Amino acid sequence: MAEENRRFMVRVYNWMATGLALTGIVATGIASSEALLYAIISNKVLFYGLLIAEFLMVLGFVSLAKSVSARVAMVLFCVYAIMNGVTFSPIHFSRNRFTQFLSSFLLTLEPTN
Repeated sequence: MAEENRRFMVRVYNWMATGLALTGIVATGIASSEALLYAIISNKVLFYGLLIAEFLMVLGFVSLAKSVSARVAMVLFCVYAIMNGVTFSPIHFSRNRFTQFLSSFLLTLEPTN
């Protein structure tokens, strides 16, 4: 039983890492393109529309999670990670590499009791 739980958690953490990597790649790609970044930052309707769509996607995913196949859940998760990358790209652009590393590191620290 313990080995089965360990394998399950490894798969969960692998998907979490995949989602973070996908988000980071998209955010870096958009932040590297002045035209795309400007399009997102300058168009408030687009930016807030993306944020609202992302929020609605979370609500939809929560309600669908138990009724969809694993493949559909994977696709939804990857689309969500990509949308995170798009909406996080202005934040990614505005920070330097050290603060990005520091904030990523601090988010991974486990609180102690």
